[in-house]
Amino acid sequence: MLCVLLLPAHYVFSFFSPLFFSYAEHERGWPLSARQGCLPMETEGVVQYRLLGSHPAASGRYHSFGFSGDVVTVTALTQDIVKQHQINLTKYKLEIQRVISAGNDSQEGQTPSTVADVYVPLQSNDVLHSYDRVIVNVSRRHYLDGVVDAAQDEKKAREERLQHVEGMLHEHEATTVTGTVSSSGPVGTGKRVEVRDPHKLKRVTAVSGKAFPVLPWLLNRTSVEGLTLPTPKKGICVLCELESFDEVMLECCRFYACASCLDLAKNMLTKETTCAVCGDVPGEKGSKGSLRPNAVAAVKRERSESCVGGASIAAPHVFSQFSSASGDGRGGSRATSISGTQSRVYRTTAMVSALERELNTNMAHILSLLDIPDPLTAEAKENRRMSNLFVRNLSK
Repeated sequence: MLCVLLLPAHYVFSFFSPLFFSYAEHERGWPLSARQGCLPMETEGVVQYRLLGSHPAASGRYHSFGFSGDVVTVTALTQDIVKQHQINLTKYKLEIQRVISAGNDSQEGQTPSTVADVYVPLQSNDVLHSYDRVIVNVSRRHYLDGVVDAAQDEKKAREERLQHVEGMLHEHEATTVTGTVSSSGPVGTGKRVEVRDPHKLKRVTAVSGKAFPVLPWLLNRTSVEGLTLPTPKKGICVLCELESFDEVMLECCRFYACASCLDLAKNMLTKETTCAVCGDVPGEKGSKGSLRPNAVAAVKRERSESCVGGASIAAPHVFSQFSSASGDGRGGSRATSISGTQSRVYRTTAMVSALERELNTNMAHILSLLDIPDPLTAEAKENRRMSNLFVRNLSK
């Protein structure tokens, strides 16, 4: 025993140390490879931030924020700052900026760079790396901050919905084959592939912005806005003015139109049998050139002014009919019932120009027709009952 006490201390430690570490590893659960340097070390990072602004905790000195891993999100940093410094987000708002040094770090014996640092604003989804420096500006909220933020969020959500709908429309237009349906016709046992119209929405929008029948409506716009009337052209729909889809030729006016556009236009007419382009009614006697007094006044008047038997009507003939109708005291009701009017309308720019020249030439005569004599006789005027107020106003 005396020999053991005389041994140096490092011999004693080297003898008992394996037993001590084995007991410690067993109690703490450390693996045996920990003493041998094989334990995987977890990477830890640190970010320095500086609080500035109107908050009491904004002292201007740097604080450290430690995290596990190589990067950390700005949201995690913001949550830790709010928790550590007890910042009320209902009264204060945070603006975080990364500090980027403009010059390289100065080495020994060199003068440090005098160039100012660069501050880059960060968003909540940005990430920070270890040893980054940030500036946190703490300022009081304005009463409009919530309104502005809500408006921005609503605008962003609306743009996202619009992009989503546009993407769905593009996918819908790209899918042209929708399946197989039973084929129509006398041979009716086969199958055919139905092709979907890629411009259906554009056609509905174009047709909905017009009045029908479309040629009389375009004639009124031509005289006011100087537009040109359409001509029959195979492959182009006269209603939507796009490339025809499931094209149909109208027998009455020889125009071409899409079947879907034609069905939509007929729903806007008072009579579904009326042609949506020229206004012709198949099967009616008045639609083939004879007198049809029950026709729509505006359309009837445009037809009478434009053509009779394929040629333009002379303006004096129209004015004489109008003067006779006015002299009878029946107004403009008979002006729409000119004999010889045909339902098939051949609209050309030359006819419209000729009619405008005739109107400008005889404008004085037209205005003189408005001076109609008083239809009441003197006896009828004497038998009228008038109040004293009306008599006084009449004498003035």
